[in-house]
Amino acid sequence: MITPRQTRLFPTPDLVTFQHAIAACLESSSPWELRDTVVLVPSRAAAVQLHWTLESIQLEGGGAVCQPRFLTRDELQTELHRRLDPRPRLLSPIERLVWGRAAAEAAVADGADPPFKLRPGLVSEFIAFYDELRRHDRTVEAFERLLVGELDPSAEYDRGARRMLRQTRFLALMFRHYEQRLAAGDWVDEHRLREQVLESGLHRPIRHVVVTTGDRATGTDGLWPADISLLARLRGIERVDVVSTAAVLDAGWHERLEALWPGIEVCPAESVSRRPPRLVVPVDADGRRHFVWRDREEELLAVARQVKSRDPAERTAVLFQRPLPYLYLARQLFGSAGVPFETHDTLPLAAEPFAAALDLVLAFVASGHARVPTVELLRSPHFDLRPDGDPISPQAVSRFDRALVEARYTGDAARLQSLAEGWRAGGDRGRQAADIATVVTTLADELAPLAGTGPASVLLDCLLMFLERHRPSPGAEHDPESREARARAAVVGLLRELGDAHRSHDDPDADLPWVTSTLRRLIEGATFAAPSGRTGVSLVDARAARYGRFDTVILVGLVDGEWPERSRQSSLYPASLTGQLGWARELDRLRAARAGFNDLLTLARARVLVSTVAFEDDAVVAASALLEDLPESGLDLLAEPAPVSNIPVSN
Repeated sequence: MITPRQTRLFPTPDLVTFQHAIAACLESSSPWELRDTVVLVPSRAAAVQLHWTLESIQLEGGGAVCQPRFLTRDELQTELHRRLDPRPRLLSPIERLVWGRAAAEAAVADGADPPFKLRPGLVSEFIAFYDELRRHDRTVEAFERLLVGELDPSAEYDRGARRMLRQTRFLALMFRHYEQRLAAGDWVDEHRLREQVLESGLHRPIRHVVVTTGDRATGTDGLWPADISLLARLRGIERVDVVSTAAVLDAGWHERLEALWPGIEVCPAESVSRRPPRLVVPVDADGRRHFVWRDREEELLAVARQVKSRDPAERTAVLFQRPLPYLYLARQLFGSAGVPFETHDTLPLAAEPFAAALDLVLAFVASGHARVPTVELLRSPHFDLRPDGDPISPQAVSRFDRALVEARYTGDAARLQSLAEGWRAGGDRGRQAADIATVVTTLADELAPLAGTGPASVLLDCLLMFLERHRPSPGAEHDPESREARARAAVVGLLRELGDAHRSHDDPDADLPWVTSTLRRLIEGATFAAPSGRTGVSLVDARAARYGRFDTVILVGLVDGEWPERSRQSSLYPASLTGQLGWARELDRLRAARAGFNDLLTLARARVLVSTVAFEDDAVVAASALLEDLPESGLDLLAEPAPVSNIPVSN
C-alpha cells in the first residue's frame, strides 16, 4: 500500500484535548495552504461546532482566525468530483435509484429469478447493500464467490439457504448490469469516482487531511475501509492526521487503523490541564447518579428550569442521541419558558405537515374520490382548490360532507357530477354543495393520469402541476425561509428530481401504487434544514457535541435502544454472512459507544448532568445500560435538588 508522505495518529486523553489537537494540526498551515486542507467531521452540525471552537482557540492564543474546509464523508466525494478535470457527470442518489430499478429488471429479464416481488423499497435496499459492499472494498465477484460458496452446500436441504442463494445470484447479476451501464457512459457514482480519482489524480490536489471521525464501527458517520484506502493511496496528499480520544482508540479503532494504515506514526497529544467537571446528582437519589423524569416533555422542562436558575452567560448544551422529539418539544417548552435556544440538526421530512398533505392527494386518487379522502383534501390548508382562489370555508365543507352522507356517495367523479346537477336545483344550500362538487370533479380531471398507467415522468409531472396550480397564495406573514416553506420546497424538489431522473435515464410505465410507494420511501429517508432559532442553549446530537465548548452539558434520553443506538442490521442477509464480507461486529460498536459516552462526561468545563425517562408514549421504557458507568467515571459529585419552577407551558 502506498502511504502519504506523513501519516500521524494523535491520541488524546479527553475531548478538550481532542479539540486542541485538531487546532494544533492546523496551526502551521498558512491561509493559502488551508485552501487545500480538509477536516473530516461527522455532520454539518459538528462542522458548525468545530468552526466556533477553533475560532475560540485561535483567538485565545492571539493568532489570526483562519479556517480550513470542514467536510462530511459525503461532502468529500463531492469535493473530489469538483477537483477532477475532465469532470464526469456524478449520479445523484435519486438517479442511482432509477438506474438500480433498470438493472434489477434487466437481471430478471436475463433469467435471474429473485425469491420476492420487486418493489421500490427493495430496490433502495439493493442499492444500499451494493454501496456497503463496495465501501468495504469488496467487488461483486468476491461477494458472489463468498456467499455462493457458503450457501450452495446446504441449499439442497435448507429452504432458507436456497432462497438466499437465489437472492445472491440475482443481486450479483443486477450489480453487474448496473456497473456495465456505468462503464458504458460518462457517468460515475461514488465508487467509480474513487477509481477515477486514484487513476488520474486531482486537477487541484488536496494537500492535508485531518480525520476527526472514527470508522463505521465507532459510529454511523465514520469512515469506511474504502475511504481510508483512498486517503492512503491518493496522489498529492502530503499529510494525513488522525485525531481521536484514547478511549475510542482503545475500543478497537487503533487496531483497525494499524491494519489499514501500517506504519502510522503515533504522536500522543499532551493533556490540556483543567479541572474536570462535577457530576450533578439528585439530593435524594439514594446513590443514584442520574435524574429520572416521567417522560421527555418533563425532562426537557427540567432543562429549561436548570437554565433559568443559572448564570445567563453560561454556555449550556443539551445532548441527545436522536433529535426527535427534542427539537419539536424545545420549540414549545423553551419558547414558553423564555429560554433562547439554537440547533443545527436537520428535521425528518416525513414528519412535516406538507408530506401528509401530499398523501391526501394520493389517497384522493387511489380511493376513486371517495367521501372521506375528498373531504380531507378539501379541508387541507396546504392547497387553494377554488379556481377563483377564494378558500372554501370549513362550514361549507361540513355541509358538503353531510350532503354526501345523505346521498350515500361512496366515490366516482361521474356520480358526483350527477349529484351536483340535482343539488343545483335545491336552493342556496344545494347550489353551494353543487359548486364544491364541481371543484372536486375538476380536481379529479386534473389528477386523472395518476389513476391509470403511463410513463413514470408523466405521472410525476401530473402531480407536480397539481401542487403548483393549487399552491396557496403567500400572505403578508409568509416567510420563504420558514420551516413550512422549506418543507414544501424539499418535497417538491424530490418530485422534480425523480421526474427528471426518469426522463434522462429510464422511463418505464408506472401506476399510482408505484408512485405512492416510491415517494413515501424517498420522503421517509429525506431531511431538510429548518431555522435554528436564537443564540442560547445548544440542542446538539452526541456526535456533534464532541466538537463544542460548553460550561454545562446535560445528557438526556438515556434509554435502552438510544444510548447506545441500535445498529441497523441488513434486511438481506444475517450477521453471520455479512460479517464475512467485512461488516462491523456488534461487539466493536458497543465498545465504541461506551467509550464515546465516557468521553462526553468530561466535555463540560463546570457541570454535567445525566437524565433518563420512565415512560415513552405512556409505555414503560428501560434505562440505558450506560448509566452503570457513572460510578466509575471518577467525577466529583455535586448534589442538587431536582429543578422546580412555575414556568408556564402553553398547550
